[in-house]
Amino acid sequence: MRGPGSVPLWNDINGAKTVSQLRVALYHLACRCQSLEAEIEAAMSHADLNHSDDAKSGGSLESHIRSLPIDSLRRNYETQLRDWAETDTAVRLAARRVLSEAEVEGDSFVVPSIEDIVELLVAIMVARRSSED
Repeated sequence: MRGPGSVPLWNDINGAKTVSQLRVALYHLACRCQSLEAEIEAAMSHADLNHSDDAKSGGSLESHIRSLPIDSLRRNYETQLRDWAETDTAVRLAARRVLSEAEVEGDSFVVPSIEDIVELLVAIMVARRSSED
């Protein structure tokens, strides 16, 4: 995630001093991801509606993508890769405050996904909450 709306999000993740604060910050990150998914689904639905003739042939989104200039597709792809890389880096940096380097970066056999890291963080939070009760 990037852009002006992402600055407070990353500040909250990087500035979290307690597990509770980190949990809330990760929750907001998940909400942003869900919002992005909804926007993508809406765009895909819109593409389907705008290409109903293509939908009958079974490939409206594919036809729509093929109709776009290759430079536009490349720029879009590069932007999405850059956003992914920035998000991946920010989450791994924040997770290092709680997890070991091996848990965040993996080893020569496996590099954990962001989902794996979040699952590990949530498991730690749940365990801490259980021990506090």
